[in-house]
Amino acid sequence: MVPKNPFLLPRNKEGFIDQEGIFKIVYTQLRQPYGILDDLTVQEIHWLIEGYLESQREHYEMIANAMKIAGASIMSGKDLKLFDSPEKVGNVELSEEELRSRREADLELLASKFGDF
Repeated sequence: MVPKNPFLLPRNKEGFIDQEGIFKIVYTQLRQPYGILDDLTVQEIHWLIEGYLESQREHYEMIANAMKIAGASIMSGKDLKLFDSPEKVGNVELSEEELRSRREADLELLASKFGDF
């Protein structure tokens, strides 16, 4: 019978802690420095893995909420603007000549850095 896993540590078929699984988690996913497992207890490793899983859960929940908001906005017919229009800087609208001079200055800067294109 496999004993119940009190921690979030990977177990092998016999129910013992899987050392290779812990190495993969701690050194690849958590990006901890080599040799840190020599100084940590099982409880501390559990806390590391638990914190990592919590941060991953929050990250994916944030993405899911952003997708829900975007979907609701699209379904309601709202136009989602990802960037401000270049015609407006702050609360000041730019004239066509100012826009043209800014674009030419940007192109000159790019040409000086990367050559003509």
